[in-house]
Amino acid sequence: ALALAQLGRVVGLVSGAARRMVQPALALAVLLLAIVSLRWYFVQYTPLLVYGNVNAVVATALGKYAHTELGPNTHIYFFGPPRMFYGFGTIPYLAPQVSGTDIAEPLTQPPGPDMVLPNKGAAFVFLPERRAELSLVQQAFPGGTLMEMPSPLGTEPLFIVYRINALQ
Repeated sequence: ALALAQLGRVVGLVSGAARRMVQPALALAVLLLAIVSLRWYFVQYTPLLVYGNVNAVVATALGKYAHTELGPNTHIYFFGPPRMFYGFGTIPYLAPQVSGTDIAEPLTQPPGPDMVLPNKGAAFVFLPERRAELSLVQQAFPGGTLMEMPSPLGTEPLFIVYRINALQ
């Protein structure tokens, strides 16, 4: 826009005939730039659902997943620290009925059954950099279901979920 405005000033110093021809061309250039910008934002960028940084993308996807797939009878054990925590504002906003706990310390052995709340399903959510701990959780709680949330960025998954039913 600044370049077009400067070009318009330079042309304004030229004779009237040149000025009359350049003004419509500048208006057309502004219109084309607006169309290209609108197309990029609404057709290409917005469908990616990538707003903010990668943690915001993870939080949005996890919040929606927790709300639609888990519900209040499931507790999330979040293997996200130190990069990200369950309290990231988007997650409790999108899924206020789903409780969660951060697992800050990396697992070095399978956890005991006391790790999970009794009479409540468990969803162990791993960020990709903590994926190695998944096998330890699977050893401690066999028979669960595994799901990977694909990334709109086309890289590794946003997160991995391992779900088990409530322990009696």
